[in-house]
Amino acid sequence: MGDAPPDVRVGFIGLGRLGGSLAANLAEAGYRVTGYDQDPAAAGRLGAGRIVVAASTAEAIRGANTVITCVRSRDDLDSMLAATGLADAP
Repeated sequence: MGDAPPDVRVGFIGLGRLGGSLAANLAEAGYRVTGYDQDPAAAGRLGAGRIVVAASTAEAIRGANTVITCVRSRDDLDSMLAATGLADAP
């Protein structure tokens, strides 16, 4: 485990090639990471790691005090921001 503060919870949106690697590195450093990707195969490529895979964007950011996005385009970002339940995620 790395030197990450134990109370930092990261919501990570976009677990593709770049995002998946970044999220895995954060988890390896000791951060508690919950991630989501609109493509279920992207989460599957992570394998049995320390990242909790969420079923939605809102679930990924629920309880997070830091949110990171790594998506391909402005359209993907807009879609993520418009996700159902996102505004209700505390």
